[in-house]
Amino acid sequence: MEVMGTVGSSDGQRPSTILVVDDKDANRLLIQHLFDGPEYRVLEAADGLEGVAVAKAERPDCILLDLDMPRLGGFEALPEIRQAAPTARVIVLTGSPNRPLREACRARGADEFMLKPFDPGELLRLTARAFDRD
Repeated sequence: MEVMGTVGSSDGQRPSTILVVDDKDANRLLIQHLFDGPEYRVLEAADGLEGVAVAKAERPDCILLDLDMPRLGGFEALPEIRQAAPTARVIVLTGSPNRPLREACRARGADEFMLKPFDPGELLRLTARAFDRD
């Protein structure tokens, strides 16, 4: 578990918190760079177990959740993550275009479903919805 990008925003408001749950270092790093700036605080977890723990402790605004991970996958962790952070927007990131999987993720609490490799602009757009809830 790693906390990155914890610099406060320059206008004195609390930075928006994003939790990235993905077992691939490269994916977490890419998302960290995408949200690099004082308006964001990016938290990281390398599997579903860490993701649940960080969600409980930090109550992020948005959670980017991979499905295929060791120890506890995103699909299995999703209900616990949803319970730990009920107001967070959960965006599932996966390489599978399986429609039944998409519906099953929504039934477990996912708000959005995005295929990997993802378009950074589309991810920014989907994530922005999480921060319009104030």
